[in-house]
Amino acid sequence: ARNKTSKPKPKRRANNNSEKGGGSGASLRKLKVLKGHKMWVDAVAFAPYTGAYLVTGGEDNTVRVWDTGKWVCEKTFTFNEDINALAFSPDENFMAVAEDGGKIDFILTSGNWRKVLTVKGDFKGHVKDVLSIAFSPNGQYLAAMNYKTLIVWEVSSGKIVGKFDLVGMGNVVAFNPKDSSHVYSDCYKNGREQVCKWSLSSGGLVASFGNFNLIKDISFSYEGSMLAVAHGSGVAVFKIDKGVKLFRKFGSTSFRKVLFIPHSRLLLGAEDTFEGGPVVYVWDVEKGVLLGRISSEFPIRSMATERNGVFIALGSNGYVMVLKHVR
Repeated sequence: ARNKTSKPKPKRRANNNSEKGGGSGASLRKLKVLKGHKMWVDAVAFAPYTGAYLVTGGEDNTVRVWDTGKWVCEKTFTFNEDINALAFSPDENFMAVAEDGGKIDFILTSGNWRKVLTVKGDFKGHVKDVLSIAFSPNGQYLAAMNYKTLIVWEVSSGKIVGKFDLVGMGNVVAFNPKDSSHVYSDCYKNGREQVCKWSLSSGGLVASFGNFNLIKDISFSYEGSMLAVAHGSGVAVFKIDKGVKLFRKFGSTSFRKVLFIPHSRLLLGAEDTFEGGPVVYVWDVEKGVLLGRISSEFPIRSMATERNGVFIALGSNGYVMVLKHVR
């Protein structure tokens, strides 16, 4: 897992009530704080189709399953190592769990939740910590990223269909929700930290773009026409429906996570800092304006929303903050 060293409790930042939203994040409201994890929560994921469950994983080696109707923990799984990433299959039948050491486990989610080690194949190949995992929108592929290598498997067979050796950190992997034939990652190309687009059919690099100070996260808009990048000097938004074009820049400090909210113009960015009190910024991505801020006692390590964009989960140090989008 990342950044395990304990740090002092941060000081809270004073709200700037001259901003629209008065520090509340515009139309986002704090709904619940889910407690149970004993350490950092590095992964959160909603059931992609029904939204009936929120699954969280962290450095206490546990994965917890929360009912989003009652907001109670219904099941806890204990693993051998820290949990770095989670991903639901699009049909919600199982979930991939990435542990320290390169191991990927699976949890069957249909019917009774139960842990299994493999699903129709042996998903091996990584020998170091897997930091990010993602299923293709059609559920055919599973991609996993560690510090140097991106591996893509065919889910039905467990066969490796793509292996891309990277130069750089290799922090994140993602699929465009409208494209299962390409996978995106951070990489180091042409002397620059960039976003790279890889072809699963040819096994090669299709395109690379941007010039960033350490990419930490990428997020696609619900309709797949925009991509946001959280990096060491802010958040950049690209329009990618017809080529790649820089659309917006937000912030000037280091950001750890970024997230589009479906069926809205909202974009969330979580600062990667302890100084002054961690903040999640809420922007109107179309207008390019700040709508508000959401304060947190500790930095946000993970973010996720469900398909309707009503609930948003923010994973932090021993807790998960749940926001509700009031339309």
